[in-house]
Amino acid sequence: MWSAPVEVGASVGKTTINQWWNDCSIATDSSGDLYATWDTQGIVRNVKTDIGWVSFSVDGGKKWSDPVQATGDQKDVAHITQVAGAGPGKAYVAWLSSSDPRGNALYLRTFSVGVDSGAGGWLSGPVRISRQFGKPDVFPGD
Repeated sequence: MWSAPVEVGASVGKTTINQWWNDCSIATDSSGDLYATWDTQGIVRNVKTDIGWVSFSVDGGKKWSDPVQATGDQKDVAHITQVAGAGPGKAYVAWLSSSDPRGNALYLRTFSVGVDSGAGGWLSGPVRISRQFGKPDVFPGD
């Protein structure tokens, strides 16, 4: 039986109605911790932004951590953010983005629920996985 819906990450903004279909992901690690990723569009100091986020739950989804910025930048380009569970308390967070002027690429970093006294945090910085860049004028989700 499913629980009642729980709002995750509302404090950092919303995903626009035009982008909800490709910007959210949920996964579990080998110990049962849950992870959710999404990106938000907004304006920071009069500049349009698009930011990828991750949040986690260690109690089956009843409570969720404060969102942590996943993407290495806040540029106004798509950040199609996804998550996959790894070992106990760990997840891989990846995103497709054209934040580099050379074009679209896939980036990855490792997240842990145990960093910063249980607040969650990064075990690695963003690493570009793509060997080549995709065309900047072609949406990376296509």
